[in-house]
Amino acid sequence: MTVFGLGLAARGGGAAGWITGLKVAAVAFVAHAVPAMWRAMCPDVTRSLLALAAAGALLVMPHAGMQVSVIAVGGALGWALFRRPADAPPSAALPRSGLGWLMLFVGLLALLPLAARTGGDWLASADRFYRAGALVFGGGMSCSPCSSASSSRPAA
Repeated sequence: MTVFGLGLAARGGGAAGWITGLKVAAVAFVAHAVPAMWRAMCPDVTRSLLALAAAGALLVMPHAGMQVSVIAVGGALGWALFRRPADAPPSAALPRSGLGWLMLFVGLLALLPLAARTGGDWLASADRFYRAGALVFGGGMSCSPCSSASSSRPAA
């Protein structure tokens, strides 16, 4: 994809058709992925209603504080409603592995901005993209405005 993008940039201004085509392909991809994710993550009525309530709350009040609130309330409800039964088999993942990944994530989130101040352009770019990626969990489309704003430079 990088080579394709660089090729379009080298080609000049005739790339508008390709960009439109890529946008249409992205819409088709997301339209195909949403029902598959729904079936995998909302297998019963309770989880489906919880997801619909979260989506509705975000549509009614679309601001950052509401997003954090919906995640917190959803996590609390999920913890209360969908606990693993005591006789369920243990998870294959080690309990400490999740803590290690969380520490790495938070460490990079905290240290990359500091390192970017003293490092070169590549480190500043890595910091911007890491922070933009930290805002989403697999949903790159919602991250596009953030990555675009942090990686684009205003015309002189």
